[in-house]
Amino acid sequence: MCTPILNQTTYEQVVKTVLSHLAEDLTLLFNESTGLHVHVGCGQGNSWTLDELKSIAKAVFLFEDAIDLMHAAHRTEENWMISSNRWNPAMQGSTTEGVIEVIEASLTEADFLNVVGNRKWFKYNFMTNAMYGTIEFRQSEAHGDPQKAVEWIKFISLFVSAALGAAKWEWKLWAGALGKEAIHTNPKPKRQLAYLSLPDAVWRRFGIPSHLRQLIPELYEEHQDRLHKAKMFQVFQEAAASAQSFIRKSTGG
Repeated sequence: MCTPILNQTTYEQVVKTVLSHLAEDLTLLFNESTGLHVHVGCGQGNSWTLDELKSIAKAVFLFEDAIDLMHAAHRTEENWMISSNRWNPAMQGSTTEGVIEVIEASLTEADFLNVVGNRKWFKYNFMTNAMYGTIEFRQSEAHGDPQKAVEWIKFISLFVSAALGAAKWEWKLWAGALGKEAIHTNPKPKRQLAYLSLPDAVWRRFGIPSHLRQLIPELYEEHQDRLHKAKMFQVFQEAAASAQSFIRKSTGG
């Protein structure tokens, strides 16, 4: 189902009305292949400039691990329909700072797409700019909750606006705060810890819910616990495999 082109003054009423009617009149069922895709443009008939695309791309690469916390697990991990833009070959082995530098160095929109992903099956599809003048945010799961849908769209709007207003030196500062290791060498729970080094003001500026700051340490502790249990199980298996077998001998009376 596709809506007509909506703007800041019309989308809320349309989304709430349509989803409310659907939920009242139909039984809504969702699976992992269904999603809420939101196209964000800069005015009907316009397209994003290369500099604007770069700014928005920096934001989605920088904050991806934090935004993942806003979604169901099946919309964040191992889902080929919404792959992480970070797994695009041009980004593999890069640090967050390196990603920002590569994006900024793009000279044409074609170069830019080769860096951030030149196919649609990413969480953030930048290819739609050439055809529709939009960027497609594909990550949100499908559901029948009108308010939840509206809140996601509000977040995207604030997020994009914040990205467009950020200075080049700020991207470098924020990327540096997230660490020097290559993204691929750090598991997500460890990467997410680095977001705690960013001030609350940065989170508010980009509209990322503050309660996620408390969630990140909890998820990291759970991750560490799983690693510990897996290691203990491995040690137990290795010990069991190498232990001698003993047969109790009966003694005569």
